[in-house]
Amino acid sequence: MDDAQVRLVQDSWARINPLGMRFVRDFYARLFDSHPELEGLFPDDMASQENLLYRMFNSAVSSVSSPAIFDSMMTRLGIQHGEYGLTQEHYAVFTRSMLQTMQETLDAEWTADHEDAWQEMFQEMCGRMLAA
Repeated sequence: MDDAQVRLVQDSWARINPLGMRFVRDFYARLFDSHPELEGLFPDDMASQENLLYRMFNSAVSSVSSPAIFDSMMTRLGIQHGEYGLTQEHYAVFTRSMLQTMQETLDAEWTADHEDAWQEMFQEMCGRMLAA
């Protein structure tokens, strides 16, 4: 990611972040509405999972400009998620649902540059996780 993309990711996350769990719940609702078969991969009580995802995004966005920290975090996450048997297609579905939720949340503030920056962010995240 270049510096401009990092700034776009961090600035847009700063606008989403105050929504907290509401944003995360909107994401999971979108994910499960479009792919109900994925619900079985998650616990019945999603509160802990929602909190984990929210904290992970805060950490990932904060560390994206520090490659060693970012890579280490994504490798650890990749190992954990590999134990669940996740595939490249799972990561693609996650990315699509997350981008759609971000676009809906930011509405008129969302631009093609945001889309490109977050797509790059997810490619880096998912690529490192899949390689772990």
